[in-house]
Amino acid sequence: MLQLSIDPEIRSKVRALAERAARIGDGPLANYLSPEELQIGLNAFNRARLQASLPSKDWTTELPFMRAVELVEARFIEEERARTRPQLRTLPQTPAEFVEWFVALKENGPGQYDSFFDHLAEQASYAELQYFIKQEYNGEIGFDDLIALTQVRLPQRAKIELARNFWDEQGQGYADDVHGPLYEAMAAELGVTDTPDHEFLWETLAVANLLTGLAVNRRYAWHSLGALSVIELTSPTRASRVAQGLARVGVSDQGCRYFRLHTVIDVEHWDAWLAEVIVPLVSATPELAMPLAEGALLRLNAGARLIARYRAELGLGSAEELMRDGAALPPRRVERIG
Repeated sequence: MLQLSIDPEIRSKVRALAERAARIGDGPLANYLSPEELQIGLNAFNRARLQASLPSKDWTTELPFMRAVELVEARFIEEERARTRPQLRTLPQTPAEFVEWFVALKENGPGQYDSFFDHLAEQASYAELQYFIKQEYNGEIGFDDLIALTQVRLPQRAKIELARNFWDEQGQGYADDVHGPLYEAMAAELGVTDTPDHEFLWETLAVANLLTGLAVNRRYAWHSLGALSVIELTSPTRASRVAQGLARVGVSDQGCRYFRLHTVIDVEHWDAWLAEVIVPLVSATPELAMPLAEGALLRLNAGARLIARYRAELGLGSAEELMRDGAALPPRRVERIG
């Protein structure tokens, strides 16, 4: 049955962050909120504003709380943007050089070819892979929805390519091939169900909150396009390693299908995005190189921070490595996995 109203618990979390927002000064958010408080609150905010629902009788009461959290979201995104500035000092100025720089992110971008994915492929236990999927599955808005939100009023050529990608996400009209249910079937086989907020790593929620904030707010539309583009660029290598690990611990062929599919289809998607989106945009409007690059780095930096936390949680890296990769707090150990 469809849920047509916002869950009271979600409303409560949004209100809690809004009330804290009234006491936030001009300094960094970390001076006023823990990363967990911030990301759990933003996660609730995104669930509230994206859920298809009916008007509530008290919408006029709730709206000021939503607006207050929207300002907190903006502060979060702007702080993330500030972290990319040193990485963008040598961004190439010509369209051709920019495209070369962007493509090279697959090899030298933050978090690329991290040993964590070798561990998933070759050594991780069933429980460790289950833990990874639990975080990934429940922590992020669907890629299809991000595409739909981002494509609003983009130039026609880019819009058409994003529409093709969206149609692929929908299985090109075949219910058995829709990507979302494929992921859900894999998660179900692993015994992964809904995850309470307190069991999420804040870094997991930060990735989802960042991508949602970029896609929903039109002032970040080009940043969102850069973030989605780099996902398509970097996904195949990681997907192949995850698929290898899942098969190794006995997950069925159907359960591995989602990741195996993305080792192939995302290569095709990236080639098309490069030819139909990135190159035409920066060739016609070179000023777009900066937000596209910044959006890509926003996603890669958030992903690298999450990977470092995964390594720490699974005993694969030190707290010092985690802090070096940009986390705000030392890791809190979860119960031993495996």
